[in-house]
Amino acid sequence: IRDRGNKMKYLTEEQYQDRKDLLRGASTTMLWKNIDPESVDGAYKLTYQEEKALYIWFISRLLKDGDIKLARHGKFLPGSIEKQIEVFEMAFPKTEDDMDCDAFEGFWFLSENCPAGIVWIYENGYQDWT
Repeated sequence: IRDRGNKMKYLTEEQYQDRKDLLRGASTTMLWKNIDPESVDGAYKLTYQEEKALYIWFISRLLKDGDIKLARHGKFLPGSIEKQIEVFEMAFPKTEDDMDCDAFEGFWFLSENCPAGIVWIYENGYQDWT
């Protein structure tokens, strides 16, 4: 999301909470498609790099807040949150065209190139593996 000074900013606290509530239980692909409330509303279209930065920030915030864990093949990713985000960010496609890697619906998230999926963690301890 850009502010009036044309500088990149992320979601406000209210937008973050709204997105988190709306997308709870969603897969990585659904988060990607619905991450930006302004794009969803049609008010502004993020560039790929802006959307990628927002997505990484959102995932990082969810991890830090304890709402999700990242997992692959039935196991949680090892290491600190910062290390997990670093692995995810390093593997993330550099361009929008790279998102199409012959995966289902053309999304990188569903390919073997994606280092992890999302496991939603609920207050009662339930884990929703997406």
